[in-house]
Amino acid sequence: MLVSNHTAKKEVREMFARITEKVGDAFFPPRCVACHAAIDHQYAFVCQKCFDAIELNTALYCPICMGRIGNPQTLCHRNAGYLLAPATFYRDPIPALVHHLKYKGLIRINTLASALLIAYLKKINLPFDHCVFVPIPLHPSRQRERGFNQAFLLAQQCAAYFNRPLVPALTRITKTKQQASLRDPAQRYANVTGAFVLNPATTIRGSTIILIDDVSTSGATLAVAAHTLKSGGARKIIGAVVAKAQ
Repeated sequence: MLVSNHTAKKEVREMFARITEKVGDAFFPPRCVACHAAIDHQYAFVCQKCFDAIELNTALYCPICMGRIGNPQTLCHRNAGYLLAPATFYRDPIPALVHHLKYKGLIRINTLASALLIAYLKKINLPFDHCVFVPIPLHPSRQRERGFNQAFLLAQQCAAYFNRPLVPALTRITKTKQQASLRDPAQRYANVTGAFVLNPATTIRGSTIILIDDVSTSGATLAVAAHTLKSGGARKIIGAVVAKAQ
């Protein structure tokens, strides 16, 4: 039976990828992005010691006081607007993973980050039956610069795993300063105030929303995004992130 040209090309691409990977490992021995120890495979990204240092959380948190919340139906501070769901805290090796994903273009790290978030969300047993996943959007110009939106990639993986809709409910209309460049929480909140609008093509009224981002520091981005979603009729919002910076 003749092999189609498309199939043949696909096999060539896959073979080329495998050969390139082996050659790359031979000439540029892979290193852990956090501690720089040698690792077996360049797409492992972290060594076993650094991986073992990652501790998944087991509860939701109040984004205002960081009190642990065991029941997702409970609010600690009612003015918070959302519940915080951080898979882990921003400790080694997470900073190195996030840095290499966002600023070094190692997009495959998203697979590891998504796995951490999914494992955590399963662990806290959220009611996923009626929820939708919404990513925090980048401004179009910043997305063009970076080439991807890490929050969208995370939301895409989570939505696929839990078999729930991925809804791009938010649009970023302001090119804000990067939150990491601002130290003061008030500056961070002011920086993102008014940055989001609802996408008129989506309907979220009455929905429970899992709002996805990579890292939460002051919580300003999630708070402003949650407020925008609430204005569109969202019933409940859970801000799920890979890590919470302390």
